Amino acid sequence: MFFDLPYGKERISVRIPDGVHVDFLTPKEIVPLDDAEGALRQACADPIDSPPLESCVKRANNVLILVSDLTRGGGTKRILPLCVRHLKDIGLTPNRIKVLVARGTHRKLTKEEKQFFKTKDFVGITVEEHDCNDNSVMSALVLTSRKTPVRVNRSIKEAGLVLLVAPVSFHYFAGFGGGRKLILPGCSDRASILANHRLSLLDSSPVKLNPLCKPGSLEKNPIHEDMCEALAPLSGLFAINFFSDHLGNIAFINTGSPLRSHVEACDKYASLYTCSIDEPYRVVVLSPGGFPYDINLLQSHKALKHASSAVTEKGSVLFITECSEGVGSEGLEKAFDMPRNEFLKIAYKKYEGNYQTAVSLHGLMDRFRIGMVSKLDRGILDKFGFEPCENIEVFIAGALETLRATKIGLIPYGSSTLIKAQQGGRT
Repeated sequence: MFFDLPYGKERISVRIPDGVHVDFLTPKEIVPLDDAEGALRQACADPIDSPPLESCVKRANNVLILVSDLTRGGGTKRILPLCVRHLKDIGLTPNRIKVLVARGTHRKLTKEEKQFFKTKDFVGITVEEHDCNDNSVMSALVLTSRKTPVRVNRSIKEAGLVLLVAPVSFHYFAGFGGGRKLILPGCSDRASILANHRLSLLDSSPVKLNPLCKPGSLEKNPIHEDMCEALAPLSGLFAINFFSDHLGNIAFINTGSPLRSHVEACDKYASLYTCSIDEPYRVVVLSPGGFPYDINLLQSHKALKHASSAVTEKGSVLFITECSEGVGSEGLEKAFDMPRNEFLKIAYKKYEGNYQTAVSLHGLMDRFRIGMVSKLDRGILDKFGFEPCENIEVFIAGALETLRATKIGLIPYGSSTLIKAQQGGRT
């Protein structure tokens, strides 16, 4: 049997031996909206715990739109032009609209990505990228109860109305993406981001992941609660939450209060994108879902984390992830330049960006054998402890034989699918 799995902007064919049972571990059926533009307008007219968007706009001299960087996928390119058109229809002129790309610590937009903002919908609209290292654009906001010193892009405090436009998704330590993440980390300074993200670790020896920081969970999640505190001093916020199917077609939109509307959107997302299984598999074939979800190792890791409950202890994972932009994080690569034990001693007290990802990867590789089909250099794969897979058929056949497995779990969209096992699995 042959199955095609997403790999970058292409697909890779995977052959499963005859006689082996294959279970597709996928979300529930995601039905795109028939009229996304109409749904957006209706949601803006009937928001959750907020006046309608038109009323908010009429009280504001200008509107700032915060949007995730385009490596996040999730339908941003489809919904943002709809938001801009709606604002114009309400009566805003382009010179009163500004778009700020909430990059956090992510890389700058590429030349190709910038072309998106040169289409007719954005004529006359100022588009800027947030730079977490540019102190000249920062303004002090709040010191949270967990001692995170939040400083944000000054444009947020100066705007009459701020629209938070971001896809809802699972996030491996914040619980869910979107919403409040556009402020912290999206438009905060580096010190704020590092202080917030370090909450995902426990100050122990060796350093461990905070068990409250996990995908699909907001309750008592210190990362999430810290982010919510960062929003508290801000007024004039209006959220537009959405998510899409794996083709980028918008499937859900709600709007309103940044916190309450986001939580309701997360609940809806989880109800559709959580996949429950009776028990984990000895052999799993996993793809993050292609570009942009496998753009680098940092982003690809999310799929491994989401799929971890699908694999038995000491099971095998064939990880099909292109990583065309390499590791994607200096901090993550630096962590694996150190001896493991040394790193796990200092990861909390000498925290740097994405050390929590390194701690997570060390834990996952303790639990599983991970063979990787990727464009990452052999030296990078060796450093991180991944097994280069030069022959997919041989890897799968060997794993089935060694583990005496008769079935395989196949996850084609791992970045958006959270696996929950009824027995024997853990995140």
